[in-house]
Amino acid sequence: MTVPLASEHPILQARASGEVSADVSFEQLYDLYKRPVYSWLALRLKPSDADDVAQDVWTIFYRRWQTWQFPEELVPEAKPVLSFLYRTCHLTLAGFRRMQERDRADDLEQVGETAAPIGSWQRDLEVRQCLTAAKEACSPDELEILIGKLTGVSARTIARTLGVTESAVDHGYRRAIAKTRAVLSNPGASR
Repeated sequence: MTVPLASEHPILQARASGEVSADVSFEQLYDLYKRPVYSWLALRLKPSDADDVAQDVWTIFYRRWQTWQFPEELVPEAKPVLSFLYRTCHLTLAGFRRMQERDRADDLEQVGETAAPIGSWQRDLEVRQCLTAAKEACSPDELEILIGKLTGVSARTIARTLGVTESAVDHGYRRAIAKTRAVLSNPGASR
């Protein structure tokens, strides 16, 4: 059985072969991954801050994309751009929080509303309820793992980013799912 190529592969191949410019391929990757990047950040920040940090992430990626090194052959399940964006989100968010801490220690506890993804309002409501339940039930590391896995980031990349083992990522993912299900199946119960 052949593993299907990741959705970013045609863009990477076109850029590597010179069929498209760095700017055109960047726009294609932006269209492909703007929702996951914003979602990762919107769960952790208020919407205006998520917009600012997302812009920083895309600026960092744009600069890196200009000098991107392309391997001879892409592994079918590899998503190097998604992995880079996930790590960049994680590091940029950490930097943003350090700046926030230094500049406004009193504002650290503020948590903004989760922005609903584009789609039907019913789907948006379901997603928002699930993510709110996950935020309430999961530890920060479990939430990082859950969001990473739900958006297609490999366990290896998540493990490397968080400094844990892949099995810890798998266990954290299962714990996060179980805790979220428990909250959703018994709303209003004390945690």
